Amino acid sequence: MELIKGKKKFSTHTKILHSAKALFEKKSASHTTIDDIALYSGISRSTFFTHFDSLDELYAELANCELKDLLSILNELKDTGLSDSEVLKRLFSRIIDDTAKYPKAFIEIFMKGIIFSDDENDSYAEFENAVRDFLKNSPAALKNNASGKDMFSGLLGQYLGIVFSALVHEKTICNPHELKLKLFTYIDALFI
Repeated sequence: MELIKGKKKFSTHTKILHSAKALFEKKSASHTTIDDIALYSGISRSTFFTHFDSLDELYAELANCELKDLLSILNELKDTGLSDSEVLKRLFSRIIDDTAKYPKAFIEIFMKGIIFSDDENDSYAEFENAVRDFLKNSPAALKNNASGKDMFSGLLGQYLGIVFSALVHEKTICNPHELKLKLFTYIDALFI
C-alpha cells in the first residue's frame, strides 16, 4: 500500500512539474499562478501545497532538475576521450534541443536557477564549475589570460544572445540546427 502511495505522489509531483513547464511556455512564469498549475494538472490547490511550499520552490526544483540533467550529460561526456570543444558542442547541442521544445520556459527556468541558487542546493554553481573545467585551458583563455569564470560567462552570454535573437525575430526556435551552427562557430573560435 505504501508503495502505491509513493508512486502516486511521485506521479502527481511529476505532473505538476510538467504542467508548470507547459504553462510557463504558454503564459510565462510570471503570469502563471498556483491556481493555473493546479487546474492544468487536474489537482486541487491544497495538493499543490502538499508538494511545494510556493511557486519559488517549484521554480527552484525545475531549475535544479534541468541543471542536474545537464551535469549528468557532461559527466557522461567527460570520460569519452572527446576534445573539450566537442564535449561543449554536445552539451550545448542538448541545451539547444531542450530550449527548442520550450524556449521561453527553458530560459525562464534557467534564469530562475541562477536567481534561486543557494549554498545548500546550488546546481547552477556545480554546472558552471563543470563547464569552466573544459574552458579554462582553451587557447582563447590562455591567450587572453581569462579565467574559467570569464570564459563561462562569455559562452553562456553567446548562447543566451543567440536564443533571444531567435525569439525576438522568429517568436520561436524554428531551426535548432541553425542555432547550433552559430554557437559551434563561437566554441570553435575558443579552441583555435
